[in-house]
Amino acid sequence: MRTLPLLLFSLLFTANSCRYEEGPRISFRSPSSRITGDWVMNKCLQNTVDRTSEFNVLFPNYTLSIGDDKNYSIVTSNPLAPGEKGTWVFNDAKTEIDLRKNGTGKSIWKILRLTAKELHASQVDMNGNLIEYQLRLRE
Repeated sequence: MRTLPLLLFSLLFTANSCRYEEGPRISFRSPSSRITGDWVMNKCLQNTVDRTSEFNVLFPNYTLSIGDDKNYSIVTSNPLAPGEKGTWVFNDAKTEIDLRKNGTGKSIWKILRLTAKELHASQVDMNGNLIEYQLRLRE
């Protein structure tokens, strides 16, 4: 009889746990609690080519702050690209985050990995390039 609850627990987490392509396989924290925080760029890829150094030149000290109040901000130390503020929302499956800039514009990121310390997401830019952001939680 002890194996039945263990089997049910195992099936429940196997069926619902792998929400993102790159994991994690199991998490006991909700996506909302994992995505909130201050994120800094670890790596930026354009069509699988590493463009991190170019990104860091254009957006030095880039920080994406995602609040549990559904607000976000992007801050850089480039005076020509000062950042933005807005609201964020998950899609129903919590596999995408919709960043809605105050005023106009929005950006939809497909979440590839979401752990307590890593956020990997991708989007297609206006030129049809696949951009992948690999961010880490600021310590």
